[in-house]
Amino acid sequence: MSIYKRFGAGPFVQTDTKIDLENIDLFYHEAEKMNAQVGLISNVLSLQQKILTGDPDYSKEYLLNRLEKLRSQAPEGIFKEVLVSQTEKLQKVIAALKVQLPIAMDKVRGRDSAEQEKMSALDDERIRTEDALVAAYKEQYPLFHEVLPKIFYLIIDGCEFATVSSCFLQLKKVLAGDITSKTATQNLMDESVSRYNLPSGFWNVQGQGAKGAK
Repeated sequence: MSIYKRFGAGPFVQTDTKIDLENIDLFYHEAEKMNAQVGLISNVLSLQQKILTGDPDYSKEYLLNRLEKLRSQAPEGIFKEVLVSQTEKLQKVIAALKVQLPIAMDKVRGRDSAEQEKMSALDDERIRTEDALVAAYKEQYPLFHEVLPKIFYLIIDGCEFATVSSCFLQLKKVLAGDITSKTATQNLMDESVSRYNLPSGFWNVQGQGAKGAK
């Protein structure tokens, strides 16, 4: 389960602070900053792992130089320790879950109580780590989380920023009175079908599935 599905699903909740045409660009700037931070932390951790384990395409010297360049060019304070440590921890837990899941689902090995307990413990650890990571980002971007929590969680999940930009573009049109929120939602769904090469009618099928699950 993604962080967005855990925290961002469900209806929109109105807050005391409202987004409007006068402040929407400020929130977009916050989204850009947060997305850059999430991406840089992920890239640094990936490089560190490649340096540790080796990479068939690049030399260790190149990777070290690349890592140093990323660190030196990053804005001050972007590699906040709690964000780096919790992101790294979450990556390791998710990797362990990917290894453990086929074992837990196996018809024979999955019956082993020890394997079941291991899967459960890893899932509990994932939840605790996600909670800690979300809390750390909420502390750094409190107003952004309060006003636009769904976009906030999409960014933590590593959603492509083009999708985030589209959300802001559609929201701006709604605030300007150019389109309705229903049209904006449909526009975003149509755009995702095109961007990610989803089958025609994908969202209609998803909607029917959700209704049937109630």
